[in-house]
Amino acid sequence: MNESLSVLLLFSIPGLPLLLAIPVLRSYFPWSIYIALLPVVIILVIEPQLISIKIPWLLLGTTFAIDEVSRILLVMSLIVWSISTAFLNKSTPILKIERFSTYFMLTLSGTLGAIIANDLMTFFIFLTLMSYSFYALVVSQNKEHSQYSGRIYLSFMIIADLVLFEALLFAALMTDNLGFSAVHSMIAQSSSANLYLLMILLGFGMRAGLWPLHFWLKKVFCSSQPALKTLLGGVVSAAGYE
Repeated sequence: MNESLSVLLLFSIPGLPLLLAIPVLRSYFPWSIYIALLPVVIILVIEPQLISIKIPWLLLGTTFAIDEVSRILLVMSLIVWSISTAFLNKSTPILKIERFSTYFMLTLSGTLGAIIANDLMTFFIFLTLMSYSFYALVVSQNKEHSQYSGRIYLSFMIIADLVLFEALLFAALMTDNLGFSAVHSMIAQSSSANLYLLMILLGFGMRAGLWPLHFWLKKVFCSSQPALKTLLGGVVSAAGYE
């Protein structure tokens, strides 16, 4: 594949859902949710090789890449989001709520961006976008118990993000290169490796709903419709294991 086309497709994976989160643009595409997944399908089918791009001037050096692991995660995400969309199509009234569709697209963009991110800063930004957009999905169901479970979920995500942000700052102090491989090598040689590992385990343990940090997971699952339950189990909590 042409290199420029590969770069464009790579940007489109999180970028297209982000654009389609804008109601005016989304109104031109009746199948906007499926269209948002189209770059993932294309790049999985016609680009079997490793793709990597780096933008040194963005943040602390943004890197996107698709390797064997991220390719598997993209396939899994494609399946989960397709199932969730099928559930939504059975409850079309909620899709007519513009803000719900916007939050759905933002959650999708955050999910796909976190998968192809190849540095800590970019990964954290997309992970945050996914988490808080999903919170908006939960509370937009306009159910009293959804509001309550949404507040519990939000509290856990804020604490988890504070812990992970501290881990990010710790890594930034150790090295200027926040790429996954560079951070891994530097932390492995650090005398504070155990502290860093503890912060990572705590932050992602809360996100994944691991015992005894699983209180929010049951609350959100029980108060959500099938489409959101699918995303909760296959995307949101699964992000804690990435």
